Amino acid sequence: MSNLSMRQGPEAMRRLCYLLVSLIAAALAVPSAAQEAGRAFYIDPAEVDLVHILAPPPAVDSPAAKADLQIVLAAVESRTDAAVKHAQADDAAVCKPQ
Repeated sequence: MSNLSMRQGPEAMRRLCYLLVSLIAAALAVPSAAQEAGRAFYIDPAEVDLVHILAPPPAVDSPAAKADLQIVLAAVESRTDAAVKHAQADDAAVCKPQ
């Protein structure tokens, strides 16, 4: 290996490290800038009208509503204690009272 290629190797790695550090710093700065501006969301909830995007729920006593309820009840019955604890920890971490 020549001296030229040996010098380019460490220099190229140094440049790559500087680039990566710069990109990480920029990525970390973007969310904090959004929060400082009062917008903690990628999409402002006021900009999305879910009534026009989501289908309405089924009628209360319809077969579709009963099928939906059966799916929810089956999911509740099949959950494990570990899954419940994980959900509670997630809820405590994300849904903080104001």
